[in-house]
Amino acid sequence: MHAQIVLFDGFDPLDAIAPYEVLYAGGAASDGAVRVELVSAEGRREVISGTGDLGRHATTHHLGPDALEAAGAHVVRARVVDDGDLVTGAGVTSGLDLGIHLLEREVGPKVALAVEELFAYERRGVVWRNHGPKPSLR
Repeated sequence: MHAQIVLFDGFDPLDAIAPYEVLYAGGAASDGAVRVELVSAEGRREVISGTGDLGRHATTHHLGPDALEAAGAHVVRARVVDDGDLVTGAGVTSGLDLGIHLLEREVGPKVALAVEELFAYERRGVVWRNHGPKPSLR
């Protein structure tokens, strides 16, 4: 798996570094089956401030849903949202959950569990995906 963590203008460093560290450790634990790098949509550059249009399901820090909706995303209040080729986390520690979810999805549960154990961290919550029946509970 080749993972790219896209840095956008105004990103929070821990939101990017937590999943980077998890995926990097997964690469080490899987003899290089995972590669990870930090990138920007515009190529190599200094990333400083701004937002982009998402028109997708995504999550963000609990203080940011309005800005995410304004960018065109369908906000889901979950720690991790897996929308196929776009996976988002809801904030600082959910980046760990996001990284471990990607390891499980792309490399397998054995590597994901090994990284959980390495970080002494157990994932929380359900990874939201846009399939299955709509809940009737309110």
